Amino acid sequence: MHRNAAITTMPATAMRSTSTSARSRAATGQFRPRLVCFRCAHGGIPRPEPRRSAPRIEETIFDAARNHPFLARNHPEVVYNGFAAEGYSFKDDKSAAARAALAALDRAHSLVVGKPVKYEAITATTDARFFGLYADTPALVYGPRAEAIHGFNERVDLDSVRRVTQSTALFIAD
Repeated sequence: MHRNAAITTMPATAMRSTSTSARSRAATGQFRPRLVCFRCAHGGIPRPEPRRSAPRIEETIFDAARNHPFLARNHPEVVYNGFAAEGYSFKDDKSAAARAALAALDRAHSLVVGKPVKYEAITATTDARFFGLYADTPALVYGPRAEAIHGFNERVDLDSVRRVTQSTALFIAD
């Protein structure tokens, strides 16, 4: 994170909606906003616990604030809201069960599609993480090609649904 990324004295939207005199006060550092909100999402794979990364984020914000004329006197407040959980990566599971499942999926997918599985990390949360992290059960996510997931225009490629159905049947049979 850039050390000054969290610091601003006036958001652009506030600048556009203020009067000319307020904009000129902002330009000279005399404008004092009531509230400045900086939002970010942070995460990573595998398993960085959000509670452990919070002190580094706060240290960066507070360090930058100490060197800012307004924020040095008006200390920022850091609030965490929203979902927070450690990540899970099936590919990092080195157990025999995980290797066997991965090999079986590779074989099934290759038979149906004609090429190896293309692995992609996703930032979404699935039930797989609960099995992998807390139930000592390797879990993978495999599905059809989709776009705009959970959006009003969510869609899925029907040919890929057919291929995934065939691959899943062969995976189970293996």
